[in-house]
Amino acid sequence: DEYPTLKANPGGAPANFLACLAHFGKQVSFMGKVGNDYFGKTLKETLVRLGINCDGLVLADDVTTTLAFVILDEDNDRHFSFSRKPGADSTLKLSECSFEAIADHELIYYGGVGLSKNPTRSTIKTLIAHGKSKGKTIIYDPNLRQALWDDLDEARFELLEALKQADIAKISIEELLFMFKEDDEAKAIAKLKALSIPLTFITYGADGAGYISKDYEARFAGKSVEVKDTTGAGDIFFGSAISTFLDKKKKIAALTKDDLDDIVQKAIDVSADSCQYLGGISSIEKL
Repeated sequence: DEYPTLKANPGGAPANFLACLAHFGKQVSFMGKVGNDYFGKTLKETLVRLGINCDGLVLADDVTTTLAFVILDEDNDRHFSFSRKPGADSTLKLSECSFEAIADHELIYYGGVGLSKNPTRSTIKTLIAHGKSKGKTIIYDPNLRQALWDDLDEARFELLEALKQADIAKISIEELLFMFKEDDEAKAIAKLKALSIPLTFITYGADGAGYISKDYEARFAGKSVEVKDTTGAGDIFFGSAISTFLDKKKKIAALTKDDLDDIVQKAIDVSADSCQYLGGISSIEKL
């Protein structure tokens, strides 16, 4: 009857990010919550197949897996609709998490979607504070999805507070302007620099990406490809960037300009290549 047909593509920002790291041979684990339903089981099976440790993934019987419906426009850019009432990902309790699991990892990644609702928000904050106290490198992506927040002023406050905890952050230009309540990019970047985050990547979609560190900053043009789907491109950019960072075997402060240029250029190439395929995780598997 000419209605659109939807295809199941397992994903979600943290899963996409970890799938990219696993693709490049890194050892990663996922901590979170899905429903004990078809979608949740499919997500877990997918992550396990990719070599991601899922000991910290809770399958809950009392809540369902959150669903994101991705609709592509005429330019094959994606737009989201969500089914999350309340959704398992927003109900993660601290009692369902493991501090010991954090001890086994060098880096801790978290994103803004988990901050949009309690109890997951308070759980994440406690875990991140614990990680920082143990000297872990904190990696953050605001991953703003306005439809998941009840109040955009609350979203702005929570995402900005989380940014202040980060050692490495990845922010889209739209998120940067939103968080700092600016229309002017230069003013927003000036406010970002005032936070003294050790390393920040800024993405500009098809127009490329850049970085800002304590000593260096640069911006690079995007890579031209035939775009089929941009879903997960930012997560894949970040996963590739962190993978290359780990390959350097250096502390953030020891990265040279050549190191940072290499990290961003490779991430641009990988994320652009992923846009030639549908889905987030499914596109990583085709790289």
